[in-house]
Amino acid sequence: MLKFLDQQRSDEALLRRCASRLDRDAFAVVYERHRQNFYQFLLKLSADPRIAEDVSQQCWLKLLESFAGTPVYQPSKHARFTTFLYTLGRNLYIDQFVRRHDHSRCQSFEHTPAAQNRHAEHCVQRNTHEQQLEQHTTSALRQLPVEQREVVSLWACGFSARSIADIAGVPVNTVHSRKRYAIARLRELFAQSGLLDSVPPCNNAPLKALKNAVAGQTR
Repeated sequence: MLKFLDQQRSDEALLRRCASRLDRDAFAVVYERHRQNFYQFLLKLSADPRIAEDVSQQCWLKLLESFAGTPVYQPSKHARFTTFLYTLGRNLYIDQFVRRHDHSRCQSFEHTPAAQNRHAEHCVQRNTHEQQLEQHTTSALRQLPVEQREVVSLWACGFSARSIADIAGVPVNTVHSRKRYAIARLRELFAQSGLLDSVPPCNNAPLKALKNAVAGQTR
């Protein structure tokens, strides 16, 4: 019964239980709720499954360990957990895999052949239509500047322009501009590959949002 009740509670209520009682079951509910979409966001942002998995694990571990001391997230009516989580993931990625490697945030994050091969092998192992779309989408996203990639990835995950602006630390107008340029470039890349015609519809919401936007069906 407790597990059922936990499923009905908000992220913020569950995380209050974590903070006050070190309730790992409550944490597990939040983790299961968000882990897949959060990983998908990091995969689009980094264009590398190894990096996405690494950053995802760091974020969840940091959150969990903080409840034994001073929680890094303080639930409130004005601080959505998802905004906090995606901001944490975005900042960790930028700090560890962009700035550390002396890449300008205005340049694409290029990957070594080894990293590209790991990604290709990862997609082949999960050989489904949806993963085919994910593979091509990730390849196209890799060619965008980091700023555009983070905006379009957050938007595909359902965040509003205001929330994206808060996460990225930029004005809302900048979010709209980056998204517009990103979608235009993705449209070119998808057209060149014939992706929109060759891959059937999928049930993955972020991928579907990107596919529809590129096809001119922007919501």
